[in-house]
Amino acid sequence: MRYDAFLQDVRDRLQPGERDMAETAVAATLAALGVALSKEGRADLAPQLPKELKAHFSAGLENGLDTAELFLARVAQTMNLDTTAVEPMVSAVMAALRDAVSEGALRNALSTLPPDYNRILGLESQGPARGAMP
Repeated sequence: MRYDAFLQDVRDRLQPGERDMAETAVAATLAALGVALSKEGRADLAPQLPKELKAHFSAGLENGLDTAELFLARVAQTMNLDTTAVEPMVSAVMAALRDAVSEGALRNALSTLPPDYNRILGLESQGPARGAMP
């Protein structure tokens, strides 16, 4: 998928008043995801991303955030918004990401995240938490 198509996909998923923030939402969400994922998780997704997205995604130097709340706080801080305002934007970016990469790569990448990420990453309807044990 090309960057402009990915960005348009995100815009289409946002409310009219949020669409002008799509590019910032993509950058902030992917940067936070790059920090939240393990090195292996980033390696699963990065090859499937356009170079413009890879730049944001690979920005993470740390390995793993403890909670989804910290993930949202990082996105909110980057965007200068509160966490409630960024949740639908994060969901839009993640929905576009799910459409842009293979299901297997996404499943592998997200498998190490704690279960509380499911809601904010839009994974609730896809079964149990990837990192959770039955």
